[in-house]
Amino acid sequence: MFKPKAFAIAAVALLVTSVPVNAAKPDAPSEVTLHIEADAAIPPDRAEMTLSITGSGVTRAAAINDLKAKQAKLTTALGVMGIGGAQIKSLEPAEDKDAVNEIRARTEVIDVAAASNKASRPGAEPPLVAVSAIMRVTVDDLTKLADLQTAARANDVETYRLNYGGRFYSSDPVAARKRAREQAIAKARTEAAAMAAAMGYHVVRLTRVSNTSPPLNMHDLHTAIGYADGARETLQPGYFASAAYATVSLDFVIAPN
Repeated sequence: MFKPKAFAIAAVALLVTSVPVNAAKPDAPSEVTLHIEADAAIPPDRAEMTLSITGSGVTRAAAINDLKAKQAKLTTALGVMGIGGAQIKSLEPAEDKDAVNEIRARTEVIDVAAASNKASRPGAEPPLVAVSAIMRVTVDDLTKLADLQTAARANDVETYRLNYGGRFYSSDPVAARKRAREQAIAKARTEAAAMAAAMGYHVVRLTRVSNTSPPLNMHDLHTAIGYADGARETLQPGYFASAAYATVSLDFVIAPN
């Protein structure tokens, strides 16, 4: 049998017991969402440098012998640096008519007597043949690049800026990208903890993760700086363009300590 009075008493009792719970909510920690964007880059660890070597002589055979002598001398210098074997590849030599003109011009400037002799006998230039070959050198330790360039110049090998004289790459692109991703996430966590601590908060949980790049990210920034700095003999822009990049966006929930 339904008893209104008993029901009313029970309802009042329930209301009374629920009041303290509702009253405690405003005093509970106030959570805030913190959005963090972070990125990381793993630089390339290898480079393949392209060196053009030219030999000259009065005959093709003499020019090739001169070329081989220069190649051998440079190979020895690279061996001292710990670069050798399969790290050095030489392509077949080919006649280089442009090099003939450059050699003649260089000789005339240096050897005034020869230039005078040529002027006294127009059209009687001594025979000259030039052959050039490409030597591709793989460098596993990028700290050796400066020494490589020095060795090349010391052995009469013309080199361009490191940016344009070769290519940079990662020996294991998959592993490099994985490391970049891990570093970006770790950086985001560290930044979130630092931001929270500065506010007297602490990180409660992670609610969202994305690999979407922000409008301005490290990859684009480094590439832009690289081209802007292209006038210098630096590793840019090819070095930075070949790095493995990762960008992450994470949302954390933080609350007062």
